[in-house]
Amino acid sequence: MYRQDPVWNEYYRETEPGRRKELFDKIASGEPEDEVLPYRRFFFEKRHSDHGKLSTDVDLYLFQCVNFIQIARASRLFRRAGEKELRSVIGDLGFTEASDAGEAGKTALYWEIRNTVRRYIKSCGDGSYRRMVFGLIGTSDKDRKKQICEDIWHMTYGLARKFGMEEELAVWNEAVLDEYAGLDYEAMDRLREFDGRMSKK
Repeated sequence: MYRQDPVWNEYYRETEPGRRKELFDKIASGEPEDEVLPYRRFFFEKRHSDHGKLSTDVDLYLFQCVNFIQIARASRLFRRAGEKELRSVIGDLGFTEASDAGEAGKTALYWEIRNTVRRYIKSCGDGSYRRMVFGLIGTSDKDRKKQICEDIWHMTYGLARKFGMEEELAVWNEAVLDEYAGLDYEAMDRLREFDGRMSKK
């Protein structure tokens, strides 16, 4: 559904924001007729802005990956507050603008989310990052994959089902799951198994 012009492949594979900015400027200058281009720019700038000022040191989308997991895991006693926060966050991430823009907007959002998840998964392999964000000690590769699987479930199925927001989170979930599926050939099997266990609770 979200077909990609191959010229943008390197841009969406790259996870370092400064390098992505360089690639964006280079590719954009040669693709003035790309109908998705304005939305690619919009989501990059929204993702990497600090109080309205572009900063590649900031990654709002990556931060919200962690936040979504926490919202999904929070007690159901705080469901109303969680839903309010979630709706506010997806507004901040530009979901409304993507929907209003139609296919071009949704395509740009989809690929920006995939790049975010790519960076998230890569960051999960950094022991110092996981200790800083989650307070966890270094883990084996098997444990890391198990943790990533659980994280992905919470930020997709768990989040959407908890608040009945499958439609509002459709592009997010599709992008997250598509990127996660490329982690390794057993990734989706692990996710389905975990989903089965969580569905019984």
